[in-house]
Amino acid sequence: MNSRVLRELVHRRICNELQRAADSYLAVPVANESFTAQLTGAKSIVKTAAFPIVRPFRARDLQGNAVGNPENPITVVLNSNAITQYDGSGKQAAGTYWRVVSYNPGTIQFVDQSGIPVTPANTGTNTFGYSKATNVVTFDMDVPASVQMEHYLNGLLQKVGSRKAMMDGQRFVKPDFLLMSPALNDTCTNAEQFINQYKREGSDTNADGDLMRVKGIPSFGTNAPGVDLGDERILMGQRGIGAYTVAKPFVTGEPVEVLINSQPVGKKVAYGEEYNAITVPKPVRNRFTSVVAYSSSARAAI
Repeated sequence: MNSRVLRELVHRRICNELQRAADSYLAVPVANESFTAQLTGAKSIVKTAAFPIVRPFRARDLQGNAVGNPENPITVVLNSNAITQYDGSGKQAAGTYWRVVSYNPGTIQFVDQSGIPVTPANTGTNTFGYSKATNVVTFDMDVPASVQMEHYLNGLLQKVGSRKAMMDGQRFVKPDFLLMSPALNDTCTNAEQFINQYKREGSDTNADGDLMRVKGIPSFGTNAPGVDLGDERILMGQRGIGAYTVAKPFVTGEPVEVLINSQPVGKKVAYGEEYNAITVPKPVRNRFTSVVAYSSSARAAI
């Protein structure tokens, strides 16, 4: 059980690091963007004007101490007061905090110290500070009226082809993987060009009907829990670029007695930990890019 949980955590961290590295390349800082008009006293989620937003990064040592300056930080001023990010520890003081719902459409939610959504009123200055990703192309998944979905989805595959051409022609990089959620993988296979009479060479499905490749680039799915890719992102790039190092392997210690109010309760638990480092060096972050498949109507309704 411990090994499975650890694998899931490492899997999620690797996926998130690949997306963060891709988005941080050519990221553009945005300062003092007002979201006052979005505060009605009845909603807990607001959105940034630009999207996607780049996941922040802060290097830390093995004791958890911050090292150097943060990359692509997010700052939120609510009702003229700077508020901090919700950390899920349950130990934060009573108050209002922010957390990112999704980096892809740029949605941020306000919660209390327990993680329960709150609906602040508009009583002062309300601004975001963040970095917007430019190393992406977007595709609106809302199918226009009188257009068949199968035909419209050809445009999503064309976006993949345009990013491949850009990577090859401008960065001299030949992508060798596409990474997306199983749901988006299934959506892509509904495109018209996978029907025999409309088939284009280089894009295929496998024997199970799942996406195998687009423009000759192999496709992979991930079901990592809570991963930033969500159902809106197709990440592409070269394999073998990131670095993963185990600083301290996972080791479970001897079972120890559970104490409540300094009294044993006849139960034992075992504690284990692992320290690892996952990163994509700055000089090679341009070997990744992505396509964001979003819904304009869903984003407009936020």
